[in-house]
Amino acid sequence: MIGPRWAKIRRDLWGNKLRTLLVVLSIAVGVFAVGVVTQTFTTVQNELVVNYPKSNPAHAVIYPGNFDDDLVTAVRHMDGVKDVQGRATTIGKIRIAGEEWKQVRLFMIPDFNAISINKLIPQTTFPPDATIGAERGVWPPPERGLLFERASFLVPGLVPPGLKVGDSVEIEMLTGKRYSLKFAGLAHDISQLPPTFVSAAYAYITPDTYEWLTGSRRMDELDLVIDQAHPTKADVTQVAERIQAKLETTGRQVYITVSEPGKHPLLDLFQGLLLILNALGLSALVLSGFLIVNTVNGLLAQQVRQIGMMKAIGARRGQLIGMYMAMLFVYGMLAFFVAAPAAAYMSGWTAQLLAGFINVDFPSLSVSPSVLVLEAVIALVFPLLAGIFPVIGGTRLTVRQAVSDYGIGQAAKPGLIDRALELARGLPRPLMLSLRNTFRRKMRLALTLTTLVLGGAIFIAVFSLRSTMLLTLDDALKYWQFDVLLQFPRVYRTDLIQSQVAQIPGIVHAETWGINTARRVRADDTQSDDITVFAVEPATQMLQPTIIEGRWLEPGDENAMVVSNRIVAVEKDLKVGSDVTLKINGKKTQWHIVGLARVVGNFGSGFGTVYTPYDYYARTTGEVGRAGTVQVTTDKHDAAYEDQIMKAMEEQFKAAGMRTAGGITNGMLRQQNELFFNILIVLLLVMAILMAAVGGLGLMGTMSLNVLERTREIGVMRAIGASNGAIQNIVLVEGVLIGLLSWALGAALSIPLGQLLSEALGTIIFEMPLHYVTSFGGMLIWLVVVTVISAVASVLPALNAARLTVRQVLAYE
Repeated sequence: MIGPRWAKIRRDLWGNKLRTLLVVLSIAVGVFAVGVVTQTFTTVQNELVVNYPKSNPAHAVIYPGNFDDDLVTAVRHMDGVKDVQGRATTIGKIRIAGEEWKQVRLFMIPDFNAISINKLIPQTTFPPDATIGAERGVWPPPERGLLFERASFLVPGLVPPGLKVGDSVEIEMLTGKRYSLKFAGLAHDISQLPPTFVSAAYAYITPDTYEWLTGSRRMDELDLVIDQAHPTKADVTQVAERIQAKLETTGRQVYITVSEPGKHPLLDLFQGLLLILNALGLSALVLSGFLIVNTVNGLLAQQVRQIGMMKAIGARRGQLIGMYMAMLFVYGMLAFFVAAPAAAYMSGWTAQLLAGFINVDFPSLSVSPSVLVLEAVIALVFPLLAGIFPVIGGTRLTVRQAVSDYGIGQAAKPGLIDRALELARGLPRPLMLSLRNTFRRKMRLALTLTTLVLGGAIFIAVFSLRSTMLLTLDDALKYWQFDVLLQFPRVYRTDLIQSQVAQIPGIVHAETWGINTARRVRADDTQSDDITVFAVEPATQMLQPTIIEGRWLEPGDENAMVVSNRIVAVEKDLKVGSDVTLKINGKKTQWHIVGLARVVGNFGSGFGTVYTPYDYYARTTGEVGRAGTVQVTTDKHDAAYEDQIMKAMEEQFKAAGMRTAGGITNGMLRQQNELFFNILIVLLLVMAILMAAVGGLGLMGTMSLNVLERTREIGVMRAIGASNGAIQNIVLVEGVLIGLLSWALGAALSIPLGQLLSEALGTIIFEMPLHYVTSFGGMLIWLVVVTVISAVASVLPALNAARLTVRQVLAYE
């Protein structure tokens, strides 16, 4: 036989199922939000931190020009080298079954069965959603066959339905020659940026196939791993630069790229994203705490007489506190059993969404013991923390105070709001009752409004963040004013390029730029990572630069240079007015920074971008009257037309005997950026929906408590002839009024909150503050949502109020 206190807990839990459901769901929503984000973070962290190093990614990549196995052997025996491996890379265009031509990066692997660095993983089965046949692939690929990196199939327009192993794949090399290869299967290459990031397919071929396509078996890339247990980037740079110096003594022009050892290139990006989502998840948890406080206060107010009777028969205050805290513990336990499975499922879905984006394998369902412990601690401890003060205050009543309570309470001294309502004249009586009831329990109203206001503010702030990101994307695309950019594998005469472009209908304007890769040489003779150099006319129409500091290039500038914001973020000693040494084509050149431009994303091959005057750059590099790129604007600006113009340009240059090295359109740039933006927006909107759910649960709980407390009042109204509809309308209007008041306050709070989130997102993910824009559409959406939530949350309490009979009211305690 259970004790009387446990019997009371059971009766309170089961006797008011709606209240129990609301409290359990409110706690569960907060636990769910934290659990989803934490489990997703754990899954991503495990894959990118633990499993990524298993591919033995290169610490550095050295580009010494063409070489053979003798150079690989020589570098392997140099000091500080643990392992080195050669490969070759070339680019071309590819199409399958007559589909559109797409860019492809071809990687020549000397021995597929002895890959020790940047390991490839054979894919013996195809993804379940792949549009290809069920045949198994071949490893290694046969002569005149190729393996696709599996994420290449996400490149739009590349893979036609029904592709099977053995089907033909057409490739066009930079020479303009076309070849037919066999599709041999799939490989997984986690060491590369996902193909969708560069809008190009990845394919892997043998030396024999590479020689057939290019006429050479020589390699051009050295992947390096240094001989040190836990190297830093500085350690790798030191070894790589020493190798670079030795190779340059042989007359080679050598470039190096250094990575953060063992660190996935997208790790910082996703850690920043999940940090923001975690903050939103904790916000949902805090909001659920206000609902717990409200519920406990209402429960204690309803059970004043019960508390008095228990004290009268000998119950000590500590026993009462323990009883109510035990009830909260049960609420938390029930919430845990609801939230934990849902969080595990949702985190699996979120991980799968991210997996396709970053080309890694995440389990569809993963439950970390540490995350389960965190969820259990939150579910069981948080309700106790939220409810401890209301319980202590509610059990402070003496027996005399409790037994003299009649459920109506003493009339409090009218406040400012009460006096203002008394002055209102001419309003319908039901509306007056709703207004007065709304502000009767001011503390409860304050807690309910806090929940709804914070939930609404975060909801609107997320929409503002979405608008800010879309504006950021638009700004990025406005920055680049061209419709089509085409690059050449070598420089051509600018007059020849312009004459060929002039023959293509639909092109309104064309410009030729110099393009190159450079490295900053620091004062201590160390070098930066690659920097993309664009040599442009100061009056270019293909750029709309956003100058943060300083100025743009001007006519007559000599060694002036405008740098992107990312360069000064990495090279922290640089600023407007700094003198910089750049190594271009193996030659050191001096430049002066005159401006800092904000560039969203990274367009080019390096970690940042600089702009120089074309005339001075051309004289410095010996490329006077020559250019490496051409960019054009067209008479139409839709993606399909831009693709059509780019194809026409490639055909025109091919007919003139000029090779092209791929291009990009404004539509492609948008597509590349929208992929990441859309995933981020979906995740943020999920958190916004959780905020709305917590707010709705809080309001429903408040309205239910209000109806319970006014049971006798409702009975009096029924006794004097109030209809069911009139009583329902009083409760519904009260709920909607609370919702509208919360909307006004939440809309005002969303502006500084949205600015704070925008700044955090920009700093963590984009490495710069974003241009914040308030989403008035988000405010309107929340107005509709909160109105609907308020009405729905009030419906059940209103129906319960209308069902009360005079007999039930008289029997109410």
